[in-house]
Amino acid sequence: MVLSEYQFPPSLTQLSLSNIELKEDPMPMLEKLPHLQVLKLKQHPYLGRRLDCAGSGGFPKLKVLHLKG
Repeated sequence: MVLSEYQFPPSLTQLSLSNIELKEDPMPMLEKLPHLQVLKLKQHPYLGRRLDCAGSGGFPKLKVLHLKG
């Protein structure tokens, strides 16, 4: 699955992704969601070995980040 093929509404506040085996790092796209407060990535969300969360100003309202598997 390639997350960049999907569009999420900018008003999205919660997102949970599970068992989707993304081929690309989802963080550069997800950190641009201005109202995202809860992000859960569970059970093989990403096939890569590294998630990059170093973008400046990304995840401005994130309160919960749950990573599992």
